[in-house]
Amino acid sequence: MWAKSGTGMGVGQAGLVGREGELAELAAFLDKAGMDGAVLLLTGDPGVGKTALLDATAELAVAKGVRVVRGSGVEYETDISFAGLHQLVGSLPDELGRLPRSMREPLEVALGLGAGPAPSRIAVLNAALSLFDEAAKERPLLLVVDDLHAVDRASRAAVGFVARRLGGPPHRAARSASGGVRRILPLHRSVGVRGRAAG
Repeated sequence: MWAKSGTGMGVGQAGLVGREGELAELAAFLDKAGMDGAVLLLTGDPGVGKTALLDATAELAVAKGVRVVRGSGVEYETDISFAGLHQLVGSLPDELGRLPRSMREPLEVALGLGAGPAPSRIAVLNAALSLFDEAAKERPLLLVVDDLHAVDRASRAAVGFVARRLGGPPHRAARSASGGVRRILPLHRSVGVRGRAAG
């Protein structure tokens, strides 16, 4: 599965140099999530390779037959409510259409995809949870949110709401953040990344 580079450092199949330990932990995370559901938060300073590891995790998940839905924080969208959730929901139009009207409409209105009175926050959160449940019915689902610190507050709340309720095997979540977020899998600059843009 892993090759050695000319410098003696391991090169993972995703082109990551010296990240065998983290890749093994991420593979174990996917295996555990496949049985029990799980949430993982990658933390580290900017440029240490969080995005590259999330990419490798997503590739591994796809190889295992998992459906991957991705989003990413964008600094200039932090003041737009549900901009991050909009990215995730945009990947699931068929599943959105299968939701009952009472679930679909609050989500569509909150995301600017439909018209109507402003829904309550809990209605939007429950609709997002129902949507990801629907998306995981056919095959396991991995939600990947990169740069969580730059995701708008409403979307962070929605992702957190969904992640805290991931109780069963069809759901998985991997997120990355910089700065003062609870530490699950910390990353350090001591190892390089090759073949990927560092995140």
